[in-house]
Amino acid sequence: KTDAVITISENWKHCLSRILPEPKIITIMNCIHTSENLIDPTNEHRVLYGFLRGDPANQKGVSDLVDAIAMVKSNEFEVQFWLEGIDGQQGDSNIRQKLINLQILDKCQFVGEISEGKRRAYLSDMDFFIVPSYDGGLPMALLEGMAEGKAVISTSLGGIPEVVEDGYNGFLVKPGDVEMLADRINTLLCHRDLCTQMGRNSLEIARNKLGVNDYINRLVGIYEGLFYEFT
Repeated sequence: KTDAVITISENWKHCLSRILPEPKIITIMNCIHTSENLIDPTNEHRVLYGFLRGDPANQKGVSDLVDAIAMVKSNEFEVQFWLEGIDGQQGDSNIRQKLINLQILDKCQFVGEISEGKRRAYLSDMDFFIVPSYDGGLPMALLEGMAEGKAVISTSLGGIPEVVEDGYNGFLVKPGDVEMLADRINTLLCHRDLCTQMGRNSLEIARNKLGVNDYINRLVGIYEGLFYEFT
């Protein structure tokens, strides 16, 4: 009896088409406010990755990231990975112990849960954004990084490949492929010009595909169309 179903990606549309008539499924990606001006990163290398406690899929992604960090060749420069989460600045105890065991605790800083007011400051101050998610959706954290003009490294799941073009505004890796994840991190750390250009490309995609006004206009158009169809 559903007249229309709105989904956030073509990938989800394809999945839903197994149980719903495809003409009833409409794709509208999440929207995001974009930065007016790009801020080039400082000479320090800093990377932000966000995760939430209690989500097995995200915890698995964090574990992959930790293994990749241990493989990152950062002897030539200082690199700091910011780990965001709701476990506070001590971080998840299992992840912290893993960092200690791998002797890379000094490369990572648990920044706790970042408030909306501080998020943009963190995003603008980092080099690139990593989302090794096992979730098949379209993470808002990923879109926030793009909206701030950051190159992104993420997994090739769900709707993510619809906004991350491998080699253009970031890199896509297979979930669980730690060696590839480490290689892509090394690439962006060692090639600042590439990282900066990919970040500019991310902002371009965010402005063209994820604009708030376009989102509102499309959503209003859908509801108006349904209203006139059934009145």
